[in-house]
Amino acid sequence: MNPEVVRLAISRSGTKLAAATADGEISAWQLGDFRFLGSARNGSHPVNDLSFSVDEKWIGIAGRRLTLRRVDSLADSLVLRDDGANYGSVDFHPDGKRLVTIRGDGVIEVLEVPSRIAIASACCSTIAGAVAFRPDGTVVFSGGHWPRVWRSDNLTPLSRLTLDRQFMCFGPIAFSGGEVLIGSQDGRVHTWDARTFERKTGSPGSTDWVDTIAVQAETGIVAYAGANKNLRVWDRSTGRTNVLKEIRPSSNIVYCSGSGLLALGRSDGTIQFWDVQGVRLVSTLRIPVAGPT
Repeated sequence: MNPEVVRLAISRSGTKLAAATADGEISAWQLGDFRFLGSARNGSHPVNDLSFSVDEKWIGIAGRRLTLRRVDSLADSLVLRDDGANYGSVDFHPDGKRLVTIRGDGVIEVLEVPSRIAIASACCSTIAGAVAFRPDGTVVFSGGHWPRVWRSDNLTPLSRLTLDRQFMCFGPIAFSGGEVLIGSQDGRVHTWDARTFERKTGSPGSTDWVDTIAVQAETGIVAYAGANKNLRVWDRSTGRTNVLKEIRPSSNIVYCSGSGLLALGRSDGTIQFWDVQGVRLVSTLRIPVAGPT
């Protein structure tokens, strides 16, 4: 049996998919015809996050080290950091020249990709809380026990999203329709205005931590789940949440633009594509055998 799928990423155009397994295997496909683009071993350490570069030529990989791999030749890599700092997430700036990440010690960094130089850093959040650029690239949102907003050029703090430190950690971050959505260990998806930072109405509560969020661009419907827990689908227009016990992702979840299908990894080494409105499994990909390191 193939190792479980732990991370997925969709390119900004929605045409490419990347996946990482628990043993560090990275694979990529062209969506539409599911043409396999290749695979490579990214060491033996767990992968914490994946992200496509803006030009879709590279896949950013956060783990014990911070690495880029060429989409058209995954065996070719560019190591940005090899210090064992355990990077938690990776998100590319819209200009394609910078990325933001968070280290295991809670330090947030903005790196210049060509030079590999850290142009800004800030302390501290937690590796359990993601960091992400707002779509316009001017600010960075961070999770953790005290979710915040920072200027993206120098990581000067701009605003706190909660009045005080939260016992439950805020984790995954998504954007939709001028709002930022952040999942929490309290079982909810919390929302704010992405420009004014005003608190909005969040999702109904659950007993599962929210480890992953995906927003369907066409409808604004939000899917979220805990690791290997039931998927929940929140219709913000009605406020209702549907619990789909048939779907228990082992990875983060991502919507495929165009088809509107939800992609998710499974512990059996497969990637499934679901029509969550119709609760229908549409197709399945299996992770290939291990590639070169």
